[in-house]
Amino acid sequence: MKIFTLLSLSLLLYNCNIHTPAARHDYNLIIENNTSKSIQIITYRNETSLYRSHFKTISINPFSDYTESFTYDSWHMAELDDGLFYNTDSVAIVYKKEKFKSFTCLSYGFDNNCNELRNPLQFKRETNIQYIITEEDYENAEECDERCE
Repeated sequence: MKIFTLLSLSLLLYNCNIHTPAARHDYNLIIENNTSKSIQIITYRNETSLYRSHFKTISINPFSDYTESFTYDSWHMAELDDGLFYNTDSVAIVYKKEKFKSFTCLSYGFDNNCNELRNPLQFKRETNIQYIITEEDYENAEECDERCE
């Protein structure tokens, strides 16, 4: 009888969903503006297939950095939704309302430049990101022609 009770208890404990607590991980993003222009980074998300919404806009002064750091629960990755690039599908970098460069990286469709070398969204599922904006990026950006307002 004692063996039966011991086996029953062991089976009960084995079948219970006893687990260790979720691990906490760090999210770290550093964007360096190594240009002589102040910049704005504007991010967008597709909330549905028909609706694209503005997510965040940040400003970075010339030769300055933007940092974003927080800790998230490995079981509840939704905390990562607060990350600038994490669930973002479009980014526009505006250089002092003179020039801009836009990047897209959709999870569906063909209209994107995910694999472009300078696309910051190629890092959108990473949790330790360092992205450097250079004078060459500024030179390669398009003229605004009133599209930066």
